[in-house]
Amino acid sequence: MGFSRVLRSVLVGLVVTAGATLGVASSAYASGGGCATSSQTVKDGTAPWNIGSCSSDDGVNVYGDAYVNVVGYQAGGCNIKLQIIDQNTHLEVAARQDSCYAGHHPRISARMATGHTYRTTTRLNTNMIYRYWFSPITKCC
Repeated sequence: MGFSRVLRSVLVGLVVTAGATLGVASSAYASGGGCATSSQTVKDGTAPWNIGSCSSDDGVNVYGDAYVNVVGYQAGGCNIKLQIIDQNTHLEVAARQDSCYAGHHPRISARMATGHTYRTTTRLNTNMIYRYWFSPITKCC
């Protein structure tokens, strides 16, 4: 094998190895997240609400969303508030309020801070009666 073929083989090997290494190298992803689903009643003896409160991340941003699986008893006006809470500072870093409809309540997002943990809170308010659902914790890089 000539010198140019050997050099070409070595260079191709280096490029493939570098590409594989670059593909693996990425920002440190957060850990945790997921959904926590449960049922709660607004008033004893009434139809329960079943809601899943969820959190996830992409290593840079934390995301929160909710799934209203069963719409329960409503004691008048009703809204659902999604909040991402920074568990280190106890501050709301993202929020949105929706009406009380069944199905997916689209995600909200916030930039994560190194070492901080986050949780999505899904708050149901029906005629000033509040119920809360909490996602699992997401921990930043």
